[in-house]
Amino acid sequence: MKDELPSWGAADIELVHQKDTAQFVSDPDGFILPKDKDKLNKLMKRLEKNSQIRSAIVVVGRAKSADLNSFAEELGERYATGNGPHRDMVIVVAVENRQWGIFKGRGMGNELPDSFAAKVMNEKLMPSMERNNPNQGVVEMCKELYDKLNKKKDEEFTQ
Repeated sequence: MKDELPSWGAADIELVHQKDTAQFVSDPDGFILPKDKDKLNKLMKRLEKNSQIRSAIVVVGRAKSADLNSFAEELGERYATGNGPHRDMVIVVAVENRQWGIFKGRGMGNELPDSFAAKVMNEKLMPSMERNNPNQGVVEMCKELYDKLNKKKDEEFTQ
């Protein structure tokens, strides 16, 4: 674990995609390696292009709130634009809190069932978190989500 990490509230997180549409990963404490951040950004950009799903990946050392749902909901509200149901997905990992979640906008419908999201987190993220390697878990989880949600099945993302 990193020493003396700040606690982050949703309002503290920079929404990088609003400044640069090729950026999807907010990682203020530096848990994601630069090469993997690039990989994740390309993956989420392709998902947005192929499936019209806007994504945000937020990895922090410590979240201020013990309620990750509220944290993600506030991020989603800040990230969304326009009216109506949004095809948004916010992935939040709070490393030291040992909390994580995949939060989807109402416009996602049944494309990403809660049971699938839980399975991906349990199989891809949790083992890496137990090994203190959130970087690997986030990359593997996002790859699995991409494979599920990508509308152009002939365009599998390779690492």
